[in-house]
Amino acid sequence: MMLNMPWSADGYGPLDFTLLDRHHGAIEEWRTLTTEIHRRGMYLIFDLTMATMGNLLAFAAPYTNTSVPFSFDEHDFVWKDPQRRYHDFIPSDTRNESCQMPRIWEQDGYLEPENITSKFTGCRDSEFDMYGDIKGTGSYPSYVNQLSRFASVQDRLREWRPDVLEKIMVMSCMQISMLDIDGFRMDKAVQTTIDSMAAFSNYQRKCAKSLGKDNFLVVGEVVADPKLAAVYFGRGKQPDQALSNSVDAVYTSNASSSDSYIREFGNSALDGAAFQYDVYGSLTRFLGLDGPWYAKSCFSIPCSTNL
Repeated sequence: MMLNMPWSADGYGPLDFTLLDRHHGAIEEWRTLTTEIHRRGMYLIFDLTMATMGNLLAFAAPYTNTSVPFSFDEHDFVWKDPQRRYHDFIPSDTRNESCQMPRIWEQDGYLEPENITSKFTGCRDSEFDMYGDIKGTGSYPSYVNQLSRFASVQDRLREWRPDVLEKIMVMSCMQISMLDIDGFRMDKAVQTTIDSMAAFSNYQRKCAKSLGKDNFLVVGEVVADPKLAAVYFGRGKQPDQALSNSVDAVYTSNASSSDSYIREFGNSALDGAAFQYDVYGSLTRFLGLDGPWYAKSCFSIPCSTNL
């Protein structure tokens, strides 16, 4: 059974990781539900968004009420409501010239090229990314997709900053401990930087194991070209690390040489996909069911609005 995460009225725009939203029931009701689910031999998987928060921040003028273009230097922020604040995360406009940007892989499955990475010169000393906004999930360059405010209404945590990631990981472990869940389905998984996703997934597996859960599942919504998606599954592979022999692929184990993967042994990100738009789009196009979501699958399939 898969359920939305319980800690916000809008499951994809949380305000506080530590509170159980009473819209979804009280803690004893959750415990009763979870006990009954497990009694019937079922597993409980929560839908989780790792880096997007609520809608408390806005871009400073002249972008307060309009779409915001991506800026490598970031934009200043303002609070939308002077009385509402996040308790655990703090924005800032102060520059940090020694900031180390995260590794980002592009849609072709390779690291962001130098002509893009060289445009980042430091960052804001903030726990939020304020590079711009995007209208929603879609075919954007990865650096835009992973650093922008989502759908213009979800503040984006700087999950690639170690202290922010640590808070996210601990608070998500609290969910496992409090609600006895058996896995996470990571919403907007490919819009999270990959090293942070791998660190998060490994942390949650260890957290679950400490509670006697030896098979904790971490899957994700994948909106990306298959070449980029491959970076997020398991230890990750770039196109030049792909196996050409299907027999080798079947017999490959976790002990395979490190140069066959992006990440070292024991550093696995997603276990698989739970809604991969490239597959979804292919099926709906084949069945003649194209609708407003078809464009999300246009990474590897030529698309036309005339279909």
